[in-house]
Amino acid sequence: MVSNGSQQYTISANSGYVISDVLVDNVSQGAIATYTFNNVTTSHTISAVFTSAQTPSFGRIEAEDYTAMSGIQTEQTQDIGGGLNVGWIGIGDWMEYEVNVPAAGAYTVDFRVASANQQIRLDLRQGNTVLTSVNSATTNGWQNWKTVSATVNLSAGIQTLRIEATGNSWNINWMEFTPVSTPACDVIYTGPQLSVNQETVNWTSGPIDISCATQAEISLSIEGVGPMENADYLNIYYRLDGGAQVAISENVNAFSARTITQGGLSGNSVELIVNGFTSWSNETYNVSNVVVRNQASTGGRQDFSEDITEGLPAVEPAIVLYPNPVSGNDLTLKIVNNENETARISIISMDGKVLSTMIADLHPGENTINVDVSLMQSGHYVVKTIRSDQTHMHRMTIMK
Repeated sequence: MVSNGSQQYTISANSGYVISDVLVDNVSQGAIATYTFNNVTTSHTISAVFTSAQTPSFGRIEAEDYTAMSGIQTEQTQDIGGGLNVGWIGIGDWMEYEVNVPAAGAYTVDFRVASANQQIRLDLRQGNTVLTSVNSATTNGWQNWKTVSATVNLSAGIQTLRIEATGNSWNINWMEFTPVSTPACDVIYTGPQLSVNQETVNWTSGPIDISCATQAEISLSIEGVGPMENADYLNIYYRLDGGAQVAISENVNAFSARTITQGGLSGNSVELIVNGFTSWSNETYNVSNVVVRNQASTGGRQDFSEDITEGLPAVEPAIVLYPNPVSGNDLTLKIVNNENETARISIISMDGKVLSTMIADLHPGENTINVDVSLMQSGHYVVKTIRSDQTHMHRMTIMK
């Protein structure tokens, strides 16, 4: 090597072994794959320690059990269970973990984290794909620990996951994966808002797959506004497994807004049909909040509107989504809350797949939360918000 020059070394393990540690001048550098000597003016030593590769684990993974890392260090933890935690984390630092996922599907991943005075920001990645992002408030102490949760979709088998820091100065003790217990068949379909105004409308949803539901339920809101007569009509039907057309609601003249529900539907598919006509421009039928869902998840038939809720208190804090439809990259939630707590916000496709999840810290009063939807295609989605024992679902449309 030329004096004052630089030299990079690459460390690799033979099959069946992994890098346990790399020592430079007998000082541990961790399980790194490369090391560079810069401006060399004297002799140095570099050596590596290898251990037998073990079958990748899943479930709870200790932060210090990485297979490779960059930029971090470990220390004794004061968290429950003792052992080590990873710290000295800066933006761009990372740890990689080889895991063996038993089955493809949605998993809740819990991160055990702490920070003295900084927001806790990290990405969980698989290759170039960001599976989920965490942005959570400080715990006001390097050893004041909390658990932050998110939802990810994983394929089955052995794979490498990376925790990458997108913010400075936080610690992590472990992460833990558990299968999502929420039924995949919850909200099956969310339909568009329809208006009938001086025209004839014959709309159909097409066949909607309800095979995952024990019993499916249709719910929608309707109203007729204006000086209508018997020639004006709004009729709602359904067709089960391509069979005969069955009436849910048949209406003439004007009527006040109401929600109609049809439950007890079992089969492979259901088709929703709306037929309407009004004669004049000041006569309008409106159809909104069109939802087909698994009746088993509601505990029976019920009426619901744009804000679908379960287990609500007598005075319900408001949740507002805007803009809706979304044409840009962000959806904004305004949540009026009564206490300090966290909310889990998930975007769900019409086939029940959890597409993204984020954890937001809520404070008493009005909270504004931005949700990134830039990677989602045009279509209908459900926004599911969980706070304490309350679950709220809103339909969202993306139009790009």
